[in-house]
Amino acid sequence: MIKKPPFLQIPTDILTKEMKCSDIKLYGYILSLNNLKDGCTASNETLGTLCGIKQRQVANSLNKLERLGYIRRHYNHSKTIRISIQPLIVIASKKLK
Repeated sequence: MIKKPPFLQIPTDILTKEMKCSDIKLYGYILSLNNLKDGCTASNETLGTLCGIKQRQVANSLNKLERLGYIRRHYNHSKTIRISIQPLIVIASKKLK
C-alpha cells in the first residue's frame, strides 16, 4: 500500500477552467508518486483511493491529463500501466524558443 504524502505541490499552469478539482488532485498525487526512473506506477485503484474518487473517474481524468499533454502513459509487456510525467517546464521552454 502506498503511503499518502503529507502535502501535494500543484503547478499553477494546470489550474484552468477545463480542469476539475479531481483532475488537479490526481495530477498532484501522480507528481508526488513520480519516480524519475519508472514514472508513477500506481494503479487506478490506488490513485482512486488516494484521491477519494472511483476508478472510472480516475480513468477519465487520466485520459484528460494525457489529451492535454500533462502526462504520457506507457504500457509495459505485463499490461500494467506506468504513468510518466511530461514536465510543464519543458513545455514552457519549447514555447519560448
